[in-house]
Amino acid sequence: MNLRFPVLSCAFFAYVVCQSACLAGDSYVFTQIFAPAAERLDRFGEVMVIERNQLAVGVERDNVVGSRSGSVMRFDLDGAYHGILVPDDTQDDDRFGISLDFHDGLIIGGAWGDDDLGPYAGSAYVFDAQSGTQLFKLLPDDGVGFDQFGHSVGVSSGILAVGSASDDDLGSMTGAVYFYDADTGAQLQKLVPADGGRNQNFGVRLMFRDEWLIICATGDDDQGADSGSVYVYRYPELNLVHKLVPDDLVKDDFFGNSISLYENTLAVGTLREDGARVYLFDLVSGQIIQKLSAPDGRAGDGFGISVSLSDRFVFVGADRADGVSLGSGAVYVFDRDSGEQATKLFAGNGATGDRFGASVASSDGVLCVGAPYVSEHADEVGSIYLFPASCAADLNRDARLDQADLSVMLDYFAKGDERADFYPDGVLDYFDISVYLGLFRESCFPVE
Repeated sequence: MNLRFPVLSCAFFAYVVCQSACLAGDSYVFTQIFAPAAERLDRFGEVMVIERNQLAVGVERDNVVGSRSGSVMRFDLDGAYHGILVPDDTQDDDRFGISLDFHDGLIIGGAWGDDDLGPYAGSAYVFDAQSGTQLFKLLPDDGVGFDQFGHSVGVSSGILAVGSASDDDLGSMTGAVYFYDADTGAQLQKLVPADGGRNQNFGVRLMFRDEWLIICATGDDDQGADSGSVYVYRYPELNLVHKLVPDDLVKDDFFGNSISLYENTLAVGTLREDGARVYLFDLVSGQIIQKLSAPDGRAGDGFGISVSLSDRFVFVGADRADGVSLGSGAVYVFDRDSGEQATKLFAGNGATGDRFGASVASSDGVLCVGAPYVSEHADEVGSIYLFPASCAADLNRDARLDQADLSVMLDYFAKGDERADFYPDGVLDYFDISVYLGLFRESCFPVE
């Protein structure tokens, strides 16, 4: 590597230090998207899933066909709109989009308000993700009114899973999960917990990927009323591998309110009013890896309302935290291995009550954050913020830009290390310093 050293003045270094200080406020570049033809109380951004550079958003309150009939909208990860999915027979109050999954070329959305089998018996619809064609409408063989079938959905390896949080096979609102063939739509089996009881709400949330089937029962009372639990099964055997119930759960924790799965690591959030936590588990052993909490958290912040895992980070929504204004919301970013907070993210244009962080999803170099109470065009129309990964200048990979990164850059430069060749011409000179400074002035957000 050839080197041509520029002359750097003290004024240059003073300028760089100023820029790092200016970045300390965690002000990041973002793209903000709204639902086309957004209407009052749509609350766009409550439910979303990322798959293969596409974003699917469930809008259960959409009035596209009838009052709160619901829809699913699709976007690129740059915010470009790609169309809307609406069931063929949707009606008022079906609430299609209350739950959502997007995987293996299929989009499945729950419609817990569907009344084909009785009031709020529920249904789920399956669409081809590429063409937008409706493939199936799923109904349980034994469904009845108020079962809330469709409260959660999942798809993996040719199998569809649908949670029915108020199924009463083992008592009122015990809950159940049904399985269907993704090629035919035929019902295959029904799962209820071996230790199920009243008001358990088994199936209120679920995550289904490869062999792992994660089912939440937020109403379980093993550690007190509504303390919650999470069941871990292997599919297709449906053997119970673990029932996750941390020893420190208490009444009204609703453990399992939010979940995220990355390979063999599971993140589980609670809704504890004070001292809320997010737990990380090793699914193979069932052991707790980390317990995450907000260092500056306050009672009622909503820490853990949403969670998303990546290979390096854990993103935790706190939708009632004070961000740029009272109750505008925030997202905490933690290092997955150490459990240390990397940064805290706010919406730069946030307003009181926006609920930024009510949902989070991360994939393909983008973090998506839902703020369903944004009222920019009308009351509670909702919005989604897209934060691209832009961390080329974060040379020590600590999710922030500061003097430590400058020191690494200068060390690379002095040693002729090709990692300092930011103007990729095989020569280290002023141009590399100039390019690096440009990157240093950009926002740095840790997505991957």
